Amino acid sequence: LMGAFISFKMKNPWVTKLNYNVSKSILDFFINVCGIGGFIIITGVLEKQLMQKEKISQLFTLCFSRILSLFLCCAYMICNKRMRLFFHPAPIVPVAILNIVSIISQILAFQTIQFPSFAASKPLRIVLVSVILRYPLKRWYIIFGLLCSHFIYFYEYNRSGDSISWIGIFWLVVFCLSDSVTGIWQEKIFQKYKIKPITMMYYTNMFTIGILLPHIIYEEPIIKHIEHILLDSSIMPLLIGISIFGFLSQFFTIRMIYQFGSLVLFTSNSSRALFYIMMFRMILQDIISIMEYIEFVIIILLICTIVILEKGWLNRALNRKRHFQLLTPQKNTVSL
Repeated sequence: LMGAFISFKMKNPWVTKLNYNVSKSILDFFINVCGIGGFIIITGVLEKQLMQKEKISQLFTLCFSRILSLFLCCAYMICNKRMRLFFHPAPIVPVAILNIVSIISQILAFQTIQFPSFAASKPLRIVLVSVILRYPLKRWYIIFGLLCSHFIYFYEYNRSGDSISWIGIFWLVVFCLSDSVTGIWQEKIFQKYKIKPITMMYYTNMFTIGILLPHIIYEEPIIKHIEHILLDSSIMPLLIGISIFGFLSQFFTIRMIYQFGSLVLFTSNSSRALFYIMMFRMILQDIISIMEYIEFVIIILLICTIVILEKGWLNRALNRKRHFQLLTPQKNTVSL
């Protein structure tokens, strides 16, 4: 993999010359948000049912789902003639490596910490991405990420409590850094090489399988996994369901980065989590304190402020006002 990356740096690979116009709208944004949220929930439910059997490991499930996802990507690229455009896959090697690092660090973090700390760490990716990209509105995004992290942590902490260890915090930091850089790297690849999301998925899954397979073959009890699949008829449908819905959630995630960028992806994920929490608490008639209402309102105001500044509505309104003032004839005053 490193040899492929070095050869890519030494030689200029063939890159398609087609000018891809990234079409995006507010409808695409909500489609991506609903696709990511909906399919991740379904995948999580199926994974929970599979983990309850305690027969199939997480890495084996991940490898199986990526293999099936690779076949689905390949089938789509074969059927779609416009997708038969390949380029040197070396830039996607770091994406696969960082993806594996984030997954492994997430698994290791859960061994020493509980869910509240992990849930609170996800909005901190907004802070990291905005700082790394030196985003013009990074101050607003930093405040938004910190408030979201605080809100989610205390909600989960009041539900189940928490236990914090330095080792768990270390793996959380590794998870946040690797996941943030993965999104940034994918965004830069889309901007430079003009590839499609399905192409990104194809090569990412291919390299991920190449990294995982040696571990699965030499470390995992693969024969026992196959025996469990053959003996228990409910395991294979769960694996196929996890693979298909995981493929769909991965597609909408990469599509969001392709159309709107990694910062919008992490911001929308944190916003969706906040709305889910408030919605379920209202449905279950859970007690919500005044401070939680105030913090939620402040977060909503921050979202509105970021949208207004991103769209440039305030600047356009001020420019129109100045233009109108310049066109309006002023009365001549004579001073005695």
